[in-house]
Amino acid sequence: MPTSTTTVSSIFGRFFLKPWVAITFVLCVSFSLKVALRLFLSQHLDFWESGYSFYYKMALNFLQTGELYLQNEHGLYLADKLYAIRTPLYPFFIAIIGKWTHFSVVAFVIVQALISTLTVVVVYKIAARFNSKAAFLSALLYALYPYSLFHDTQLQENVLYNFLSLMSVWSLLVSVEKNKNLLFFLSGSALGFCVLTRASHLVHTFFLIIFLFYKLRKNVKKVLVPISLILLGLLLTLSPWIIRNKRVVGSFTITSLTGGTLAEAHNEFTFLY
Repeated sequence: MPTSTTTVSSIFGRFFLKPWVAITFVLCVSFSLKVALRLFLSQHLDFWESGYSFYYKMALNFLQTGELYLQNEHGLYLADKLYAIRTPLYPFFIAIIGKWTHFSVVAFVIVQALISTLTVVVVYKIAARFNSKAAFLSALLYALYPYSLFHDTQLQENVLYNFLSLMSVWSLLVSVEKNKNLLFFLSGSALGFCVLTRASHLVHTFFLIIFLFYKLRKNVKKVLVPISLILLGLLLTLSPWIIRNKRVVGSFTITSLTGGTLAEAHNEFTFLY
């Protein structure tokens, strides 16, 4: 005859095995660990000066002057103000959250932890297209991955980029499945936001479009419409930034960082300090 303890354990076990309960538990644990770890570390250092502090400086410049730029502290560049050294989305993100919360470290960490937690959900949704076990394992690995636990709440664009890049993949999968023009356009826009977070995503974007062309290659006429809509969404999202850079720095460019990086990589003094 089962004891009351056995009965309670059995009920708990059955309840916990429900997928939505298991994934909710993982999300809560992941969110709590990320917030707790970052707030603990922030007791021993200045959060806004740790990580990629230049993003914080760009956000401050934008709030104070209305212009997005980084003051030149690098000998490779001639200009005093670097207007296109970094893509704009993460500095704008910092500026918005900072403006609303008076640059509260706690609030900013919580917001980034929430975005990281939503990324776990997107990982689950993508992997669920294969099977539920793969979905849960993928979400669990990302949720508790040490790099994610540490860096997703640091002052870095990683957390925003990871979320947007995975969202773009998921939106492309849904677009192909439902074959709706609006979804293809929105997928292109999502890819544009990825590029505005990290310029290197432009390379991934074109590979994704090539892959999409391959998937839909059976009917060339039909594949031209979705690809055109994706490119249109991408172009419209990037255009304001590219046009602004033409006006400010004199070139239709996404970032001016590549020139400096190339110079550093081929400078004979780079590794002598």
